Amino acid sequence: MEARRPRDQLGWRRIREEYLDALTRRGVRLGLKTRTWAVGDGDAWVVLPATTESPADEWFLGFGRAEYVARKAAGAILLCRTATGELLDFGLSAAVLARVLPHLSTQGERELKLKVRRRGKRFVLMVPRQADLDITTHLHDVDWLGAGPDIVAETEAAYREPPSDADDVRYFARVEKGVLRPVDPVELPEGAAFLVVLRPVADVPSVSAFRRILAGGGATGLPADFAEEHDHYAHGSPRRRLV
Repeated sequence: MEARRPRDQLGWRRIREEYLDALTRRGVRLGLKTRTWAVGDGDAWVVLPATTESPADEWFLGFGRAEYVARKAAGAILLCRTATGELLDFGLSAAVLARVLPHLSTQGERELKLKVRRRGKRFVLMVPRQADLDITTHLHDVDWLGAGPDIVAETEAAYREPPSDADDVRYFARVEKGVLRPVDPVELPEGAAFLVVLRPVADVPSVSAFRRILAGGGATGLPADFAEEHDHYAHGSPRRRLV
């Protein structure tokens, strides 16, 4: 009697097709178009990178960055098979992935490299130089694919161009009882949301005009002797030399 072939020899295409058939029975329709790409309702593209656990409790996956962006993919389903053959599927929408894609390593700027790690009963997506993304709640989560207009709006928002540096609001602030307090009055629109990036400084200039210049990162319009007489301009101290 011929021994049963290991599932690996059936090929990942067959495994993906079986997985998508199971999704159809759950009411989520996706059709495989290429080896790793599927398309659903409303031409929503989804990438399905896949790998088998190796070493223990770790999965290394990848997919093309340019293709992902060009197709404005609705997201990715990470297919992580355990050493015992169990298939773990982590559904990550474009909005979720947008938080980590800029930090993921690439191979020749073509392939995004992802690493999933099991930590006890939890799973995380490793993000270089950033906090790891806990994806435990995304296990078997493909509800976002059936969200209709919501997923379209969410996907479009994920690919929207970020505001340029000219739109940034920058100012000096001090920490008081765990709260950031602006040194100068700042007019911010009520209800607006901002991404706050903190950069520690050794000192804050005592002159408000130069606080605004330095906070904005601008070097135009500064006095010719600004570097030499920095203490005078920034803090109001006497000049080092008479003019």
